[in-house]
Amino acid sequence: MIRGRSYHGKDTRIRETRLITMGLSWNTADTINEERMNYCNMKNLLILLLTFPASQDMLRRFHPKMGDQGDGTFRNPVLAGDYSDPDVIRVGEEYYGISSTLQESPGMMVIHSKDLVHWEIIGHVVSDVSVLSPELNWNSMKGYDQGIFAGSIRYHDKRFYCHFTTKKNGWFVATADRPEGPWNVTQMTDMEGSPLNGYGWDDTCPFWDEDGNAYTSLLQILENTNGVRVFSG
Repeated sequence: MIRGRSYHGKDTRIRETRLITMGLSWNTADTINEERMNYCNMKNLLILLLTFPASQDMLRRFHPKMGDQGDGTFRNPVLAGDYSDPDVIRVGEEYYGISSTLQESPGMMVIHSKDLVHWEIIGHVVSDVSVLSPELNWNSMKGYDQGIFAGSIRYHDKRFYCHFTTKKNGWFVATADRPEGPWNVTQMTDMEGSPLNGYGWDDTCPFWDEDGNAYTSLLQILENTNGVRVFSG
């Protein structure tokens, strides 16, 4: 059952409606100026139509085009997406970079650029991350967030090197004649040939001195000792 009463004034119409049904009831009181509402609706529509180009310009300012701007300039970020732990080198006039992929396979993305603005994916260092640990295989699924972490790419004596670590399985090195691959992945060992595996290795950084001696610095995070260690070989 609906009962309604209307009150008329000079500028407003107050309508009170009482709705009683299914044992429930409530009151609503609305003050409506019909002429003003119609006017405001038309005005708002006109403003919207007139300001639509400006609104689009505002959106472009808040979300500008990334990378190459088409006028000889660029805007960061130059790559859209999650390119974790990037490391970039220059070889001649070409630039090569890597990006961590964690538990995903293929692992450790390799990218290429000629100007540090336009990039393309040219390969991966690890074709199947399960070679690093059986837990990273699809039929185990125990390696979420446990795969390839922050690595470094280097070029020395006509060969590419990529050092990287995993949380559980330690320190690895991959080598290739071409950045596109194929890459040969092996576990790093100490001078006695013991594998450098287990927890705590991270942020590898290999380099060579003028005499061709190789060194690597990396972070070792242990339960009682945290710090940067330097290896030579």
